[in-house]
Amino acid sequence: MWPGTIPAALSAQSDEDLRAAGLSTAKVAYIRDLCNKTLSGEVNLERLQDLSDEDAVTQLVSIKGIGKWTAEMFLIFGLGRENIISTGDAGLQRAARWLHNMEDRSDRKYLQQVSHIWEPYGSIASIYLWEAINTGHVDSGQTLEERVSQASQL
Repeated sequence: MWPGTIPAALSAQSDEDLRAAGLSTAKVAYIRDLCNKTLSGEVNLERLQDLSDEDAVTQLVSIKGIGKWTAEMFLIFGLGRENIISTGDAGLQRAARWLHNMEDRSDRKYLQQVSHIWEPYGSIASIYLWEAINTGHVDSGQTLEERVSQASQL
């Protein structure tokens, strides 16, 4: 069903109908770009699994609205890639610093110093690092006000 049916059906919808479904103007443009690129064959989502990590990221970021971080998350959680470390993820940077008890760096490039030790399981290490943030072992990056507000909602 996916190869042409869904992009073609979405492309046939007016911008007004897509906006009425709750999409922002920017998201409508992103969906249009995705549909156009899949229908033209410029991007083949079904073949992403067959591409190298780098080539898959390149394909994904060619779509408006998809940046490197989003592409990397898709590789981890959508394609099940085991060795993706998103160096642009500020939480992962903080967690790597915490885990390895690293000195403060002005460039905040902690992952770049240690990520090689997790190969070929960088994605799995990333999941554990995110969990260290979620469980409070690592500063979440939230302000005190945000943490208090979140705690009061529990």
